[in-house]
Amino acid sequence: MKKFKLILPALVFVFTFAISFASVSDMFVIKYAYQTGSDCIELAENPCPVSGPFTCTVISSTNGGPFPVYLSDVDLSAPAQCATAVPTNDPSPVLVP
Repeated sequence: MKKFKLILPALVFVFTFAISFASVSDMFVIKYAYQTGSDCIELAENPCPVSGPFTCTVISSTNGGPFPVYLSDVDLSAPAQCATAVPTNDPSPVLVP
């Protein structure tokens, strides 16, 4: 019985430690992308941080443009999807690399 009283708290500690790594807290992130034809090209950050009545557009230094910007709430390891248009208060396109 003494061993049981000693081992049980240790097992509870190990079990709670293992469960803490099994949580799904930050598995999904918001990613931004612009669409060129059927391809969604991921952006590093939101090029249009201020919301408004216009659709955010970008001009790419490699792909030309202007292209509409989309956001998607996807898995951390998944590529960005062109799902929801990003609103902005400035109708002029933003230059991105």
